[in-house]
Amino acid sequence: MSAAEEKARAEVDAFFDDADMPDAPAEDLVGEMARFVKTYEKTLHDMQEAVSETMSETWDAMNDPIMLLMAPYDRDVLMKMISTDNQQLNKVVKVFAALRQEIDVLELEAERKFYAPLTMFGHTSTDDEDDLDGYDDDDETTAQKEGKTKDSPEVQMGKFLPFLQDLCNLVNRAYDVTRNLINQIACLYHQLQNLHSATFKNVHLECVYESLGKLLRVLLTLDTIIADNANIQRAWSLYKRMIKYVRSNPDRYDADDERLRVFEGLLLQLEQRVLSGRILAGCLHQDMGLVRGTTASKTLVSGNKIMYDEFTFIVTTLQKRYTMELNETVESFSRNKLVELACLYAIYRRLFEATSKPDKKLYRKLWDTQQKIPIVHLYGRSIWFMADFLVRYAPLETSGLKPKPAKVESTRRDLLRKMDLTFQDETEAMYLNVCMWMVRIESELVATERSNISAVVNARAKLLLRGILLANKIRNMVLAMLNMHLALREAFVSRNIRAISVCVEMLKAIQFTYHRRSKMIAENISHMLGQTTFTLKRIFHPIKKKLEKARRPNAEQLDVLASTNLGLQLLDCTPTADRRNALEIVLSIAQLKNMLRQKHQDEVRYQLWKLNLLADWQKIVRSTCSCDFLYWVTDLVPAFLDDVWQNPDQVNRMQYLFAGLRDCAPMLRSVEHQENKTEFLNAFKAELMGYLEGRILDPLCRQVETNLRLHIHSVVLAQASLRRKGDVKDLSRFIQLKPFNFFDEIVDIRNYVTHYLDTMFYNLTTVTLHDWRIYAEMRNLAHEMYGLDMTEVHLPGHSHYQDGLDVLEIMRNIHIFVARYAYNMNTQIFVERAFDQKHLHTINVDHITNSIRTHGAGIMDTTVNFTYQFLVRKFSIFSEFLFDDHIKSRLMKDIRFFKNEREKLDNKFPYVRAEKFNRAIRKLGVTDEGATFLDQFRQQITEIGNALAYVRMVRSGGLQQCSDSIRFVPDLSENVSFKESVSAGAGIDGADELDEKQREMLPELSAETKAAAANLDNVLQDLSKNFAEGTEYFQVLVNVFQAVFRGEKQQHLRNFYIITPPLMLNFVERTLQQKEALRKKGGRAEAAFSDDGFALGVAYILRLLDQDELFDSLHWFDSANDVLDQRLAALSKQAAGTRNNEDKQHMQLSAKRLAKTKHEFELLFYSLSGARIFFNDTLSKAKSSGGGGDGNDGGGEEKKEESTAGGDGGGAVPAAPPAPPAGNVPAAPPVGNVPPAPPAPPVASFDAGASAGIPPAPPLGTVPPAPPVPMAPPLPGDIGGII
Repeated sequence: MSAAEEKARAEVDAFFDDADMPDAPAEDLVGEMARFVKTYEKTLHDMQEAVSETMSETWDAMNDPIMLLMAPYDRDVLMKMISTDNQQLNKVVKVFAALRQEIDVLELEAERKFYAPLTMFGHTSTDDEDDLDGYDDDDETTAQKEGKTKDSPEVQMGKFLPFLQDLCNLVNRAYDVTRNLINQIACLYHQLQNLHSATFKNVHLECVYESLGKLLRVLLTLDTIIADNANIQRAWSLYKRMIKYVRSNPDRYDADDERLRVFEGLLLQLEQRVLSGRILAGCLHQDMGLVRGTTASKTLVSGNKIMYDEFTFIVTTLQKRYTMELNETVESFSRNKLVELACLYAIYRRLFEATSKPDKKLYRKLWDTQQKIPIVHLYGRSIWFMADFLVRYAPLETSGLKPKPAKVESTRRDLLRKMDLTFQDETEAMYLNVCMWMVRIESELVATERSNISAVVNARAKLLLRGILLANKIRNMVLAMLNMHLALREAFVSRNIRAISVCVEMLKAIQFTYHRRSKMIAENISHMLGQTTFTLKRIFHPIKKKLEKARRPNAEQLDVLASTNLGLQLLDCTPTADRRNALEIVLSIAQLKNMLRQKHQDEVRYQLWKLNLLADWQKIVRSTCSCDFLYWVTDLVPAFLDDVWQNPDQVNRMQYLFAGLRDCAPMLRSVEHQENKTEFLNAFKAELMGYLEGRILDPLCRQVETNLRLHIHSVVLAQASLRRKGDVKDLSRFIQLKPFNFFDEIVDIRNYVTHYLDTMFYNLTTVTLHDWRIYAEMRNLAHEMYGLDMTEVHLPGHSHYQDGLDVLEIMRNIHIFVARYAYNMNTQIFVERAFDQKHLHTINVDHITNSIRTHGAGIMDTTVNFTYQFLVRKFSIFSEFLFDDHIKSRLMKDIRFFKNEREKLDNKFPYVRAEKFNRAIRKLGVTDEGATFLDQFRQQITEIGNALAYVRMVRSGGLQQCSDSIRFVPDLSENVSFKESVSAGAGIDGADELDEKQREMLPELSAETKAAAANLDNVLQDLSKNFAEGTEYFQVLVNVFQAVFRGEKQQHLRNFYIITPPLMLNFVERTLQQKEALRKKGGRAEAAFSDDGFALGVAYILRLLDQDELFDSLHWFDSANDVLDQRLAALSKQAAGTRNNEDKQHMQLSAKRLAKTKHEFELLFYSLSGARIFFNDTLSKAKSSGGGGDGNDGGGEEKKEESTAGGDGGGAVPAAPPAPPAGNVPAAPPVGNVPPAPPAPPVASFDAGASAGIPPAPPLGTVPPAPPVPMAPPLPGDIGGII
């Protein structure tokens, strides 16, 4: 190798050995893997979307398998949380924190256990009235007969007594807590209390008073619920009357007097404490003095000036704070706070009514709040009015009230009208705010690397609170609207119905948004709480440092320092409910006068409010977004659904609406006056499902069906106007809606519509079976238009009913069928003969297959037997025609002519001779329709061929049915006996070597199983035999007739071969007329494109008479082809020599006619050749059977006919001996139970000049009765034995 080559090689090696060059195959592989991962990730995401049936990315909010409780929790008890060196402070904080904790427990117990049962008492789940008014003794009997549980009011109240006793215990506890709290406040804020003079004279425990107002609100709510439910008072009155009857005659009811008196005392206590509607009044008027001590209420409370001043300050402060944000865009507190304020004012007036005069200015301010907040919803149908409450619990006569007491009712109506006018606009504004909030919470909650963590947590906390405030505002709006209309009995404004529905949907959308972002909230809620507590600690740390630096702190400063240390200690721990209660008390103590600036005090109040919301956000969201109030306005649900139906683009609102209706379930399950606690829920669910079906689902199904029908009819009828494109709703939006949960069911609109259409199409197909194809097209159209995957209508043999015929009907009316239908041999189809019809019926192999599947394979042999009987009658007419003197003489003349002129004619039967025969036959006479005797004879042969074609189709259908059935059999070659497989010991090794006694002890299957196995063996054997062999029906029909046709008595039939040329010429002319009629509109001429029954009939008769060779000797098709070619050439030559345009046009038409005739002869030749193939297999068998003669016999007969005729062709033909009667053709014995043969059609008369046409066949099913054809004696070959 030269130096230059070595240098070039080194450069190449260095190029490929470069370490910095990336490995190209490796890069390609990594890129391919990356693309695969991305594709696979997308596929998994698509699968997740496909199987997801919920409205959120997380699990369904209504069916959480695992629920995340994010409220702070620990196991520390309250007494251990509060620990400082200041014992006096410890006692104060522990007492008030414990009382606040007890109030929270009472409130929670009342909400969960007592509100709903009291509201639902007396309501029924039937369609009757919702209360017990009008209940009589017959109602219970009627309900029992109808299977419904409807107890009498006395029974319901008896079941309700344990619940009322628990309620009474709750009320007693509330009374004790109220009195204890008032006593504690009175003892702390007293002129003799050193702690007050040292510290608490500048401390305002607002949180303690708020807890007191909360407890009083609970008692007021119980009072309102009981007063609004008239069923309770009615049932209580009836129950007391029943107890009175028992007391008057205790022996009759087996009652103990002592126990009865105790029971009456308990009932009296229940009535006085609970059922009298004075629960709150009883609490307000109880003695607030110390229970154990000498200090009376007057000295401790009403005469306590310091407590009075403190109470006045608290009520005034809370009134200013609550009324400041009324009806603002965002309300930072629940409107129940206004009720609590009124309750505080009521107990404030009650405590100091004897020692001080009420403040009229404060009273007017409270009275004026009803102009902004006219109504507050408590629970269920219970509502609260400020004016009514003040008049009842804290009346005060003063001037300057707005509105005046006499005009309160009219003012409320004015406010309602104003609400009706502005409600829709306010709803739209809130809708925009909610949409903005949802967009922000979905997009702004992802922190970037550059984001400040503190800022991100603060933004998330604000968004979390913002949603709660929006939900609170929406709930207040919709509750005020609904309750004002219900309270004032005013009709709802139609334009606000949709706005109410939108409010419900917004509430649920907010709740679902929180649930959708629950993962993010769970990850960040601890940071949000930590940031809030850090803000509070940052405010109070300077106070702590300032007090710690004091050289000689006084008692007040020491208390503040201790409370600050305790507050910081509580802030360092988990902010549970107990810690937050203690924290609010401690921070209230720490905020002494001049300790914090006003802005810092406001910041502390805001952070405490924020801390409470963040800690209990799940509970607050659940209660604020609850739509259980919809139970009381269920009558509006149809209007909600109608609005959705009118706006298909807003169909997604339905899932939120039904999610809101689900919120009624806890209230409906909490009934205590009936044993079955699910009865109300089931009735409510059935009512709502009825609304959904009546307003959405059923109209949707009908509209979809109508659209499908109009679309199909617009195509069939060619009327595009039927497709209403402009005013049709986009129904696909309803169908594309994902399934949504409704209680314990799933509402799937797509499945509902699909089931409706499947049921409708199936039922209508069974009624009108010939419309099956239209409904199949409608199913396909439903898939294309709406994406519905519908079920095929698997009706047995449904397709063969498209023309109203099946095998049995054709078999019973075969003489009509073969006359009214034309056969196409290539496609094996029968087409109805057309006489100016728009629709034609067809019969093909599939129809026959389905019919055999419907009726069984036994109808095949019966069909052949009926065909045989029909052929017997047809051959009778066939024999009479050929035996007629006029026909027979002409045929014999043609036979002699062809025999004598065979060499001159080049063994070709003259075409002109056939034309002459047709013209001569016409001279014998025609029918009213213009048909000659030769036309009728051709029709008879065509009907014979149609009958044979029908037999061929039945055989093909049977083979196809057998093939379809045999495909389920694994292997026909293996002879497996199922009967032996289920015998005793089958499948056990060594069972054959056992003796009889041992074999009897082996496990054995039941007799039914063995019988089933034997039946299966028989079925498989039959299917295998039929599939392997099959019956040659053409061979049977040839063998059964050929012996008679070739006998000595039927010598006249041997002239048939010579009439075939005129017959074929007649057939071709008729076929041309039928095909020309296809292009013409109207008229009564028959139109057809195929009639292969003639060719099949000719081939069959030639085989019966064994005249195939005689027919071939005529070389008829060659003769016709030569003559037509000569005539075409002559016309072409003549047309070339003429100059007259009219003559030339006439010649062109004639040439076109000759060309069509030649083409039809070619088609007939192909059809006849194909038909003769069907009977080739019968040639050897026919000869071996010994029946009939061969071609030589035909020649001998020809000589015999020639000698009988005598004379030349022009002489008269002497009369032939009379033909044998038609009865000489025997009928085959029936196979099985064969129905009686159909009546024979009238036999044509062939006398000269007679118009003996066969009348048109009547429609199927209307054939008049006729006497049956007499049966012929048995044939030598029994057809019954063959089949």
